[in-house]
Amino acid sequence: MKHKKRRGHNWVWFAFVLVGLFSYFQVYRMISAEASRDIFPAATPTQTHRPTSTRAPTSTPTNYHPVSWTDLNYFLASDRVNMYDYTSSYNCLNFSFDLVVLARKQNISAWIVAVDFYNEDTGHAFVAFETTDKGIVYIEPQSDYRLTAPKIGERLCDYWHERGCFGVVSKIYDPVECRSPTLRDCSFTDGQK
Repeated sequence: MKHKKRRGHNWVWFAFVLVGLFSYFQVYRMISAEASRDIFPAATPTQTHRPTSTRAPTSTPTNYHPVSWTDLNYFLASDRVNMYDYTSSYNCLNFSFDLVVLARKQNISAWIVAVDFYNEDTGHAFVAFETTDKGIVYIEPQSDYRLTAPKIGERLCDYWHERGCFGVVSKIYDPVECRSPTLRDCSFTDGQK
């Protein structure tokens, strides 16, 4: 009796393995890049990383807690917010809102930060996380890459300057409190004194 080969399910296993490997290597790359910058300080950017706020906003309930940098990377590797498509109705504020909601479901201290840029009609929203070993770190929820700390008069870039930069920051809103991911349901607090 001849056995028929099952060919229809091979692509499912291949896709599953491919997604798993991609997630593993993305986390490995982020952790190893951060570790190498800790070991070899000359490789770090010259930018000082001072958070725009020294602690989590008072509106953040006390049951949210900071996580380690490693745990944050595992959380980011497991979330799927960065897999969504950017559209006119699902933009950076929606990405940020959804990532904060997921983080808070795991009691992780996270909040939305937004910036305006000089000579630009639109700004940008991203997420701040409080970590136990790196302080406050800023994450681009559309890609899960780390961003530099936003500072007025400086460009907002990815932390390692491997990706493109956004515009020059003209105003920082920290924190942005939202009841839902629409602009009319959000209050923008000017984070600069």
